[in-house]
Amino acid sequence: MFYCGVVRGETVQPPTLVSARQNPQYINEYFFLTNPEDLGTVLYAKDQPWQLSKIPITFEQFCNMPYMRKHYFIYQLQITSQYQCRLQAEEGVCTIVIETVNLKWQGFLTYKLIYDSKESNSSIDENIRLSRYVIMDRQIGKWTFVVRFPIPGVYRIHIYGGEMSDLYSGRQDWICSFKLFCNETRQNNDPLPCPTGVLGFGANVGLEEAGLHSPSHPSGIIRVNTRQEVDLNFLMTEKVTLTTKLIHKDLTPKTLRKCISQRIAQSKLTITVKVPQEGEYILQVFLKTKDNENNICNYLLTTGDTTKKKKTREMNNNTLDIPTTTVKCPRLRRTRETESNPTEKRARERLKALTESMKRPEDIDDAIDKFCKLQLADNGDLTKAYEQREYLRIKIELEEAMKRSHADTLEKATKQAKNSKFYDKLSELVDRADQQLDYLRNLNKFVYDILEMKQSTVSELHRYKVAQPIIHDVMKATYIILEEKSVDLDDWDEILWLAGKTGKDSLLNRIKQFNIYQVKYATVDAVQKILKPYNEEMVRSVSAVAGTFYVWVRMAVMEHRLSIKRCYSLCTFCGMDIKFVLNLPFFCGF
Repeated sequence: MFYCGVVRGETVQPPTLVSARQNPQYINEYFFLTNPEDLGTVLYAKDQPWQLSKIPITFEQFCNMPYMRKHYFIYQLQITSQYQCRLQAEEGVCTIVIETVNLKWQGFLTYKLIYDSKESNSSIDENIRLSRYVIMDRQIGKWTFVVRFPIPGVYRIHIYGGEMSDLYSGRQDWICSFKLFCNETRQNNDPLPCPTGVLGFGANVGLEEAGLHSPSHPSGIIRVNTRQEVDLNFLMTEKVTLTTKLIHKDLTPKTLRKCISQRIAQSKLTITVKVPQEGEYILQVFLKTKDNENNICNYLLTTGDTTKKKKTREMNNNTLDIPTTTVKCPRLRRTRETESNPTEKRARERLKALTESMKRPEDIDDAIDKFCKLQLADNGDLTKAYEQREYLRIKIELEEAMKRSHADTLEKATKQAKNSKFYDKLSELVDRADQQLDYLRNLNKFVYDILEMKQSTVSELHRYKVAQPIIHDVMKATYIILEEKSVDLDDWDEILWLAGKTGKDSLLNRIKQFNIYQVKYATVDAVQKILKPYNEEMVRSVSAVAGTFYVWVRMAVMEHRLSIKRCYSLCTFCGMDIKFVLNLPFFCGF
């Protein structure tokens, strides 16, 4: 016999954070061949052999497990704080810690706190914003939810999450839920000065996307002293414009502007804050773009003890009691090893080796993940690895853009390299990219004339039942440089049949997708011989359509010849045989 997880004390109603329209019904395949340990947190088998677990649990233990949904397991999360579904506040605070086993998971978590007036036998002021009583501190692969309570009572907190791609789409998956019991509240029990949304506090993915790495404070909660400066440092790998804002519940923005400053020196961003009086402050960091400012990171600066309590009234003269039965988490927990064990030494040595060996950015990423997982001191090694990874990423993107020969992509990659701190190291590659970009822009001017044509204009070639030799040669050269596989291009009817194609095989579309750097040397040589007797004026005087194709083919031939010169210079420098290179199936423009 099986018991469903909803019997844990009471039926748990699905939260209403996401509407049915935003979260439509779909076939749930999660319970097909589910991991027994995961299934054991949702269904309880009365007969222990059917639990399929090495360590069977009792029904009482099952009822006290946290209420977890399928995405808790899909995202490979685990609760590393008190492993119970009902939590008793200590000193007016409940703390829930959720970590991810997969440190590569680029996701987010958020929450919704609800006051249960029915079980609390009292109501709560509608003006109280419960979201401001939860501090969500994010570190690498770890979320800590510090829940404070405005009044004693019974609360519920629902944890949601999802992939970063769904952050602004409105989709949030239900992860888990807890029931919280609070008998007494904290002293100085004020809400947070402002909401922080899904960002919470601490470093997040948005920082890296903005080019900020290696934050000096991994935690989003920073203890400070009044009128004493505290520095927050970041490594900058991109040139960006940042603004900062300090918020307090009582002090005005004008007063707080004097308490914060920032400076950049040798790719190191330092934000200096000096709080004028006791209390809690929120430091917000914004990435400024042409259109707006985006909040990318928050820090909570506090001068007091966030867990200090003050006894308040008891609810109906009775304290809230919950069962004390505990159960161990069935999933393995990550533990931090000692400071100088072999595992940490190997992690640091591997990070150094990969950084110096100029490997792929993905290889360095793996080493960084392992290094950060062990929470090792930077000592310059992590900073150097971040810099090397960023350098390789920019270099590879520029090389790939040059291979693609797409003007917009190459322009973006070139601009990124020029604006980076690695411009000096990439200057030679950037110069070559600029030359290629100039050609592509020039070539696109002539391609534009072709792409402005309509298929009906190309079809005008059909009015030449017997084409003049000059028109036939131009169109023959056009199809040869496009590497048309037809062997009968000497037949004008064959060319007319090719020109009549539509869709992806149309002549205009083939020119749009054309890449001169992938054309064989022999092909270009044959085209050059065909067009040698003619010039642009001669062709246009006979046919405007053929004249446009002639100009485009000549531009392509000229760029190919320039590529050969660049290739020859490189081969001479490297001691390679230029004939061998030209006989390759294709070669890139250097």
